[in-house]
This record gives sequence, structure tokens and C-alpha cells, in this order.
Amino acid sequence: MPSTAMDQFAVQVGLRIKAAREATRITQEDLSKRIGFNDRQTLAAIEAGVRKVTAEELVRFMDALSRDLEFFTDPFRLAAEARFSFRA
Repeated sequence: MPSTAMDQFAVQVGLRIKAAREATRITQEDLSKRIGFNDRQTLAAIEAGVRKVTAEELVRFMDALSRDLEFFTDPFRLAAEARFSFRA
């Protein structure tokens, strides 16, 4: 089953949330509390791209992680996704 653009977007947002969380050294549990989730599993599902983020949640992530909207949504912006290998 081919992935849709919306699925790819959910994965991108999830990966960037994870990258920002790790860069700020916040645990999933702590960030979940800041966002207002009842449990850490909701955040884990978002970071894995399994669950989509609502607009309201994205605003809370922006505040909690001190990032602008483009950090999460701009597909041309590199955010912890760049990899370099001398072997390549």
C-alpha cells in the first residue's frame, strides 16, 4: 500500500518533534505532560508517525520546544535528518 503525502507529512512532523525533544533533553514523559497528553504512548505514536498531530497540539509543541512552525512543517529545511558518510 503506497504511502500518501499526508502519511509522509505525519512522519516528518513526528521525526522533527523527536529531534527537537532530544536536542532540548526533554523526556517523552515530561513533554507529554507539557503538551497535555494523558500518557507517554501518545507522544511515542506521534514521533513514530503513526498518529497525526492536530493544529492545536502543534502550537503546544512549538511553545514547549521553542521552535517555529517551519521547523516542523518545511520539507526543505533540514532538522536532524541530514546524514553524512565518508564511505558514500
